[in-house]
Order: sequence, then structure tokens, then C-alpha cells
Amino acid sequence: MKLVANAVLELESLSLRLRREGRTARVVDSVSWRVARSGSLGIVGESGCGKSLQALAVMRLLPRPAVDFDGGQIRVDGTDIIGLDAESMRRLRARRVAMIFQEPMTSLNPVFSVG
Repeated sequence: MKLVANAVLELESLSLRLRREGRTARVVDSVSWRVARSGSLGIVGESGCGKSLQALAVMRLLPRPAVDFDGGQIRVDGTDIIGLDAESMRRLRARRVAMIFQEPMTSLNPVFSVG
């Protein structure tokens, strides 16, 4: 993977596991990507390949304990956020990281600007 200078968001070897009916399966396996300041990233793939789970992991909104971290790091401005406490994560979401969910018309109003 090509290194991105000034990365503001990084996934490094991120793995996620799913627990269901007493069994465990790795559903995201060693995914790595970086987004540079003023950059963008598109994640595409088949249904069920882990696109939404990556986004939910960045926001620390995984449906736990069903889905949990199984390795790797998620860094925002160089700080690994996987181990942050709830209050620090709340502040990070309020100031640095945001997400528009799959049904944007339920949360966005075209009359108002975002940001």
C-alpha cells in the first residue's frame, strides 16, 4: 500500500469478528487504507463484504458484542481510537469525525447546509 502523507484517517490491518449462535467468524480481514487531509476515499464491493462495518468501526458504532475488533488500528490524526473511553470518543465524533448513514434523507434536510 502506498503511504499517504498527512493522513488524517487510517485503518491499519483492521480485522473484525462476528459472534453468532456460539460461533465466531472473521468478517473483515486485515483491511488497510489511508485518507489524506483534503482527500477522499470510496469503498465499493459486493453486498455483505464489510463496507458498512468498516465505516461503523471508524465511528466505534459496531453492534457489540455481536461484532467486535479482532486486530489492527484505527487512527485519527495519528491517535489510535480503538481504546478511547466513551467520553473521548463522543468528543471526537462531535469535532473530528462524522458519518452520513445509508438513508441520508432521514437525517439531512436539503434546505440546510452541512457543517
